[in-house]
Amino acid sequence: MGDFDNALLFGLASNYLTLFYVDILGIAAASVGTLLLLVARAWDAINDPIIGT
Repeated sequence: MGDFDNALLFGLASNYLTLFYVDILGIAAASVGTLLLLVARAWDAINDPIIGT
């Protein structure tokens, strides 16, 4: 339950961004999914070692 609010807000933001990119900007849904996944993984790859040390 401690992470529920964070997961809820992240889910809402992700859903809104996906709909915005697909409907308003006209980017293909597969490209949006890949982009969001790639950005999240790149962010983790850079920040996790820094925070871990």
